[in-house]
Amino acid sequence: MTTIPKPKHCGQNWLDMNPTEGGRICGQCEKKIVDFSKSSWSEIEKQQSLHNNGLCGMYHPKQLENWGQEISESNNSLLKAAVITGISISIANSSYGQSIINADSLVIQGKVIDGDVGEGLPAAIVRLKNNKIQTMTDMDGNFKLVLRNVPSTPIPDTLEISEVGYPKKLLVFNDLKQMNSSESGIKLENGKLNITLATPDTEIISFYVHAPTRAQRMKWKIKSWFRRKDK
Repeated sequence: MTTIPKPKHCGQNWLDMNPTEGGRICGQCEKKIVDFSKSSWSEIEKQQSLHNNGLCGMYHPKQLENWGQEISESNNSLLKAAVITGISISIANSSYGQSIINADSLVIQGKVIDGDVGEGLPAAIVRLKNNKIQTMTDMDGNFKLVLRNVPSTPIPDTLEISEVGYPKKLLVFNDLKQMNSSESGIKLENGKLNITLATPDTEIISFYVHAPTRAQRMKWKIKSWFRRKDK
């Protein structure tokens, strides 16, 4: 088990930062943000240990999802293919996906929020323990679970929310169709759950920014080109 705490999310944009050797300079705090997106876990661990776990960094979502673990070579080599395939499947099946959510299905959706900064928490695992279905929050902390063939009787279950560096949260529901819970840190607004996770009262001394996607890099280059043209 790693002794390096998972860094907290920072809302700054990596692409807007000024480049420097090995990373970029954050325009808000002027600290160096190290580019760890292509580093192995052993390299990350070594660098963080040398700096008292205080280095802010830019990480790939896979690194954050598997914090404290080496990502296998097969996962790295298949990463681009998985992203492209996911986009293709999403487009091809968009109409089909709408049609299968019918009167016999129960949709549970909401957002997992980082209670320390008040922002959506990406890559958190949301799982229905009894029904054995799970999903992962997106980059904004949103999630959706679809339960098929819903019976007319009550559906008791436990919603489990987990993320590295946060205490696991368990929400017990006597009936998912009613979605009533007295647990703290949960709100039901407009049919969606807002679930707040908070870290223990320990000092967090480092932050992370997400590695920009290819699309985000292209969009940023186009905007930069127009900005230069307008000057």
